[in-house]
Amino acid sequence: EQEEIRYAFQLFDSEGTGVISVKSLRQAVQCLDASKAKYILEALSSSSSSSPNGTLTLEDFTAILTRRHTNETQDDDDFAKIFRLFDVDQKGYITLQDLKRVANELGETMSEEELQEMIDRADLDNKGRVTLDEFRSIMNRKLFA
Repeated sequence: EQEEIRYAFQLFDSEGTGVISVKSLRQAVQCLDASKAKYILEALSSSSSSSPNGTLTLEDFTAILTRRHTNETQDDDDFAKIFRLFDVDQKGYITLQDLKRVANELGETMSEEELQEMIDRADLDNKGRVTLDEFRSIMNRKLFA
């Protein structure tokens, strides 16, 4: 399993920088076991350090993909890393514009209405944006549903 993850990561870290972008993440996870790919793609659609420019290191990538039923602290840390892929400006929340940018980077062809619906579902306080706590809440529902 570790070799499979490392192989998928290295395929998309073609320049050998030790990081992959959000855009490459989608391609990388599709090389893995279908259940792992589904988890990560849902994580990116739902709404060790991850840099503010939307990248993951091999260590971050491996930690997320090898998660089984770990403790809540680890889950929260992983969810925060994924959250930062959306919130590259470090505002503390995800907006419709952030979701549009990530969808575009992933090559997703979703309408603005579909993206707004995703924001609305996760926006528990009805402020038109998704905070880290709201993101964790939606991710925990998806992960343990």
